[in-house]
Amino acid sequence: MVTDLSRPRYIWMEKLPAKVQSALHKQMKTLHLKDGDILFQQGSQPEGIYEIQQGRIKAFVTSPSGKQVSLNIFSAPDLLGEANILTHAPLPQTTQALGDAQLGFISIDAFNSLRDTYPEIDEAMLIGFSHKLLWMNNYVISISTQDLETRLAIRLCRLVTRELDPDTDNTNQHYRLECTQDHLAELLGATRQSINKVLKAWEAEGIVENQYGTLIVNDLQRLSDKASIS
Repeated sequence: MVTDLSRPRYIWMEKLPAKVQSALHKQMKTLHLKDGDILFQQGSQPEGIYEIQQGRIKAFVTSPSGKQVSLNIFSAPDLLGEANILTHAPLPQTTQALGDAQLGFISIDAFNSLRDTYPEIDEAMLIGFSHKLLWMNNYVISISTQDLETRLAIRLCRLVTRELDPDTDNTNQHYRLECTQDHLAELLGATRQSINKVLKAWEAEGIVENQYGTLIVNDLQRLSDKASIS
């Protein structure tokens, strides 16, 4: 059984009592995005919280020179925008649909009204932000101390295992990741050529298989070994 490959997602909304989750979802309206649609723009003012229900959303920033740098790829049931509705700070990134996507949206006013009614929301958010802070600390340490092969293995393990049941034996399964080498390079602050070199070596070892726009993980256990995670 493959375990402890990456920090599991902590979705604070899922930790709330059922009645509070129901109250939040009753206030949500459904949004449908097509491939390439922009959800919100870097620098725009926050309007509410978005819950990814289907599909994937890419987050990226654009430098003054116009260069786009990918930060992360989110999927259900990730939440977007929750920190900014508390700080009222402009959104730090642009988010864009990778394929068709469906999201739930709750406005700032509706959300704050529910916070007044259910104090459990603030406690759950605080724990959720603490998990994110710990992950960011580990990420900074990772990029400062680990080589590209290890960082790529950790990132791929996280992309795979975030969807897995930790109580299930996943050792002999194969996993299809819809991500390009360009996306991986941007996520890791590397060049596409350096990513390609590592993936080709892993392909020769039977760990992964490269296809156009897709990466298939054939051996999750050996990939976790590359990530140096015990």
